[in-house]
Amino acid sequence: MALNAFGGPRVGRKVEADRAYGGGVSNVVSRLHELPEHRFDPGEPVVALTFDDGPGPSTAAVVDELAELDVSATFFVVGSVAASDPDRIRGLVAAGHTVGGHSWSHPRGDDVDDDALVDEAERTAALIVELTGRPAPFVRAPFRKVESVRYDALLAGRGFTTVTWSVDPRDWACSDPVEIAQAVLDHLHHGAIVLLHDGGRPRPATVDALAPIVHGARLAGYRFVSL
Repeated sequence: MALNAFGGPRVGRKVEADRAYGGGVSNVVSRLHELPEHRFDPGEPVVALTFDDGPGPSTAAVVDELAELDVSATFFVVGSVAASDPDRIRGLVAAGHTVGGHSWSHPRGDDVDDDALVDEAERTAALIVELTGRPAPFVRAPFRKVESVRYDALLAGRGFTTVTWSVDPRDWACSDPVEIAQAVLDHLHHGAIVLLHDGGRPRPATVDALAPIVHGARLAGYRFVSL
C-alpha cells in the first residue's frame, strides 16, 4: 500500500524490498514471521524498526522520539562503540528496546576471516549480556546484505539468529526526512523489518522521519514490535 504521511506528492526513490533472500537460505531472517520463535503470522500487520551502527550521536534523539511515539525497536550495536558507552546500552533495554550485535569493529567482509568474524559476534554478544543481563541472540552483518549468508553459516550453530531486512530506505545516503519516510511507507508489508541508522554520524533526517513513518503505518493498520 502506497502512503503519504505528509499529504504531499510522492518522492521517487529506489529501495530494497526483497521478496526473498539468499537463494532460499531459510535461517536468515528478513521478515518477522521468519523468526525462530514464530511469534508472528505472515499476514499479521506488524512491522519492526531496526537501527544500525550505534550507539552514536543520534541514538539519544532516536530513543526520545520512539518514546514519544510509544514504539519499541531493535538496535544492532557495534561492540567497540557500545563498550565506550555502556549506560546507553543499558538505557536501550530499560526503555523497552531489544539490543543485537552488529560485529565488534564493523569490518567489511573481505577484511575479516571466519575465526575473526565469529570472535567479533561472540564478543559483542557477551558485552550486551554483561551490560543488560539479557540474551543477545540476534546479529546483523555490517555493510552488504549478502554477508548474512556467511554469518548464518558460521553463527547459527552457536545460538545466533542472523537478521537482515525487507525495507531499506537508504537513510544513510539521504538528508531529506520526507524522502526517507516515503520510501519506508511505500514499501511496508506485513512482517516488514525496516533498516535505519542511529550511529556512525549524526542522523537528523532519520530522527525527523520517525514520526511520519509511525503515524503513516498506524493509519494503515500496522502495529510496531521489536524482535
